[in-house]
Formats: sequence, C-alpha cells, structure tokens
Amino acid sequence: MKEFQFACGEWSNECFGGPVGVVRRNHRFLEESIELFQALGCSAKEAHQLVDYVFSRPVGDPQQELGGTMVTLGCLANEAGLNIESCARNGLADCWNMIEQIRAKDAAKPKLSPLPGPTPIAKKIPVRLYAFYNWDVNKDGAPFALCDDCRKKQPIPPNCCLNKLADAPARECQGDQHDGN
Repeated sequence: MKEFQFACGEWSNECFGGPVGVVRRNHRFLEESIELFQALGCSAKEAHQLVDYVFSRPVGDPQQELGGTMVTLGCLANEAGLNIESCARNGLADCWNMIEQIRAKDAAKPKLSPLPGPTPIAKKIPVRLYAFYNWDVNKDGAPFALCDDCRKKQPIPPNCCLNKLADAPARECQGDQHDGN
C-alpha cells in the first residue's frame, strides 16, 4: 500500500508540476467517491441525504476517517465483486496514459472551484425541496425549504403537502449568487 501511495504522489507531481494541496485532492476524492456511489446504483437523493447527515455531525479526526474510509472501501469492493488492487493499478495506469487530457481539463477548470471543469450554470437555479431533511417552519408556522445554492429560505407553495415536498414543482431561486462566478 505504501508503494501505491508513493506511485500516486509521483504521478500527481509529474502531471501537475508538484503538490496541489489537500483541498484540491479532497475535491477530487469526493468526486471519484460519488462516481463510484453512482456506478453501483445509488441515487443523487441518497447522496444529498448522506451529505446533510455527515455535515450535521462534529468534524472527525483525519487519521480515523481515512482508516474508516479504507476499511469501508475494502468491504465495498468485496460486496461488489471488485478487486481493489487491480482496480487501483489500472486506475493509476489510466492516469499516466491521460496526463495531457488531465492537464487540459485542469487548465480549463474554474479557479478555486470544487468543480472539475467549466459547468454551464443558469442565471437562476431551481430550488430542490426535500421532504424529510431540508425543510422547517418559520416562527409564524409557515413552511420553507433552503435553496441548495444560496441557502436562503424559500417559501413552500401552499398547495404542497410537507410529506410530498420532493414532488413539488421546481421554483426559481431569487438568490444573488447565481451569476456563474
């Protein structure tokens, strides 16, 4: 495992010209984790629920969390019938073979963004209303949901039942942070 970690560092330094920082690697790790999550049949709704759950808890210790991540990945590979070592070797070989494409994608990505590349963002983004974990009521008892993008309160339409929020029609966010910057 130590040799593989070293080989990954060598590839990253060669591809990007040196260390790129923990935040950037963290973004890529989350992206790849979500892609695996999706590839094994899980939904965006489940991912959003898990994100809300994790961020509602205290921050963990990086060493303990990495250990838990590795154990869970090994167990997931077993359940999915995947060979973790051959998948890792093949993934690193693919990275070495795609250095120029990866560099080009990296050069085109928005600076200081967790997104891996330019993504067209509409001027106004639909508010997603979640039935059981992203709604609350104002002091006057009126229900609201939080916009996933600007985190501003959005009133829930009067014809929408609280237990059917996810089925409510998308509403346009009126936040001022949707200019794509």
